Amino acid sequence: MNFYITADEIQNAEYFWLKYVQYEFYSAEILTLKRNEQLRCSSEIKSLVPYLGEDNLLRITGRLLEADLCFGEKHPVILPRHYKFTELLVIREHERIGYCGVSATLTQLRKNYWIPKGRQLVKTIIRICLICKKYNAKPADQLSGQLPRDRITQSPPFQIVGIDFTGAILVKDNQETHKSYVSLFTCAVTRAVHLELVSDMSTKCFLLALRRFLARRGNCKVIYSDNARTFKAAEKELAYFANILKDSEFQNFVADKGIHWKFIVERAPWWGGFYERLVKTIKDPLRKILGKALLMFEELSTILSEVEVIVNHRPLTYVENDPGEPEPLTPPTSRVRLW
Repeated sequence: MNFYITADEIQNAEYFWLKYVQYEFYSAEILTLKRNEQLRCSSEIKSLVPYLGEDNLLRITGRLLEADLCFGEKHPVILPRHYKFTELLVIREHERIGYCGVSATLTQLRKNYWIPKGRQLVKTIIRICLICKKYNAKPADQLSGQLPRDRITQSPPFQIVGIDFTGAILVKDNQETHKSYVSLFTCAVTRAVHLELVSDMSTKCFLLALRRFLARRGNCKVIYSDNARTFKAAEKELAYFANILKDSEFQNFVADKGIHWKFIVERAPWWGGFYERLVKTIKDPLRKILGKALLMFEELSTILSEVEVIVNHRPLTYVENDPGEPEPLTPPTSRVRLW
């Protein structure tokens, strides 16, 4: 006898509750559609132009029939806002994306479900989320300065990059524990991120992380960083390798790419705000996912890759309430990958 729940059982249970909730709240609309009649003007879902799918679930028609999307995104299932099952679905999607904000949770939710006034429900769920309450704090208001040219000049992804370290994160190695750090690479234009886990903040480890970044994302033209000793020493080594390999056959090392390295003003971290801001965006889901867990280096590297995907799928623009509006802009739609 099996004492575990299978994926099919979970899907069947979810389908049962979707059908149950719809028949409890939208029974009049379902009967009207089965008789091929028009919905009453008082129905809250009339503007969504609902229809009954082959699975007997109430779905919206939308205007994305010809879009290259999956069926659930083109015709999400309609769910009422005031029901415990709907709240549990919102909580599940909120946890799946690492306890991100309202827009990210709503975007994830609308891949399969459509909730009238769903933004209000998501706000309510996040407002009472204990983990989000624990980690979220109101930032101080600050007047914003003029954006630098490199932030607003159109360029391919990861051509203009900001680099910073974050950590330390404890990892276990057999019976010992030691610190590891996250090397954060941020595109100044598309706001995409690339994360590399390093075992220490030495120049050697940073250069290896930089080489992995360039191998996966392509060469960049400008790199911004603060005045950390690791970065300064790395620049000297890059210049050394550039002089040695300038006329050689090997063009795969970063020094041969002619990267222009720029340091922000000393003791002025706000000059690197475009990558410093992403440090918090990375830390929030990472801390909430890890909690107090102590992982091995490979396990932490895997979770870091998943956090990178989550952050690169965050919406950069407003998530509309109209199902006919275009999807919000995210870093992947800005052609982060060069191949």
